[in-house]
Amino acid sequence: MGKKSGKHLMKKRRAAGSRMVLIFAAIALLYFAGQIYGALSGNIETVSATHVTMDDALSVTGCFIRDEQIVPGTTGDTVEHVVHSGERVHVGSRLAVEYADQTALDNNRKLDALNAQIALLQTALQSTGDLADAGKLDQLISMRMRTLAAQTGQGSMTDLSDSSAALRQLVLRRMAGGQDQKTLQGDLDTLKQQQASLQGTVGTHTKVISAPSAGYFSGAVDGYETVLTPDLLDKLDVDSFGAKLAAPAAADAKALGKIVRGFYWHFGAVVDKNEAQEFTVGHSYALRFAQVSEDVPVTLEAMRPQENGNKALLLFKGAVFDSELVSMRQQVVDIIRGTYTGIKVPKSAIRTQGNTLGVYTLSGSVSRFKKIVPLYEGDTYYVIEQGNTADTGVVVQDNIIVKARGLEDKKVVKK
Repeated sequence: MGKKSGKHLMKKRRAAGSRMVLIFAAIALLYFAGQIYGALSGNIETVSATHVTMDDALSVTGCFIRDEQIVPGTTGDTVEHVVHSGERVHVGSRLAVEYADQTALDNNRKLDALNAQIALLQTALQSTGDLADAGKLDQLISMRMRTLAAQTGQGSMTDLSDSSAALRQLVLRRMAGGQDQKTLQGDLDTLKQQQASLQGTVGTHTKVISAPSAGYFSGAVDGYETVLTPDLLDKLDVDSFGAKLAAPAAADAKALGKIVRGFYWHFGAVVDKNEAQEFTVGHSYALRFAQVSEDVPVTLEAMRPQENGNKALLLFKGAVFDSELVSMRQQVVDIIRGTYTGIKVPKSAIRTQGNTLGVYTLSGSVSRFKKIVPLYEGDTYYVIEQGNTADTGVVVQDNIIVKARGLEDKKVVKK
């Protein structure tokens, strides 16, 4: 009797365990079925179409190659520059004045200040007691201020100095109307006496350093002036270019600077052969320097791949000169191969309808297929042409479908 009861109890326990296993299995099955159903029926993901401008750029380290002439002279505390880096100079233009000692330099600066004061007083004397041209002077002052603002943006220091002096004279003429002429004349006579006294001491203690040729002045001398020269351009290749960069000549520490001659400069850079295939000789590109506010236009003059290597030398030609560019040598730059403006589309949104490439957009609860024209391909996106209207292509703020199943044109879909 006892044995039968034990067997019966064990059977009950086994039956209960089996039921629990079946219940857990059913729950798991229902869970996975729900997941599969959700994946197959909806869960649409969209992104908003945005307007972008993308640059197709390649970052490289390159080097300027220019026709440069060292300016003999010296630098130091007793040398006063007349021009600044980036300014255009002519043959014989004054670049700097070298003084015998600090006293001579100080006396020359005093003389410059006296000359400026004398010029202003002479201008004031011309306008004393005359208020008739006040309106005309106001117009001239306004015009000179606009000119000064434009020259400030261009960075021409010599022109800026001349315009500043002219503006000061106009302002003084405007303020001098009605002043006492005898007082002004007395001040002028005193300044002229001081001028004459200083002129005798300064002239015999100075040496003028002039430009040996026409071009753009730069105060930077690095030793490559005689190593990287334009006459080498026809022979340069990847290996010889690298050898030139590795062996600069000793820079003349005492040189005043250099003259960048001609109207053009060259920029060489070594890139991978695969990257070089994206360029075409004779086409226009742009160089983007961190120190320069605007991209610099250039033309690709030559492309020289290695015969038994994976590199290529690119040689560009440019004609833009400014205070920053003339002083540069080796630089990290971005070569801008093209700039593309359009709609940014994730690659995951791209679909085909027959042989037509396009994307689906969601308008309300209806999906629409829109043909696209790719302009530029990034790692995870395309930049495509923007449609003129919502009916002719993808436009800003279209809801682009990036994830959904069973998409068709003009089909009602579940969100």
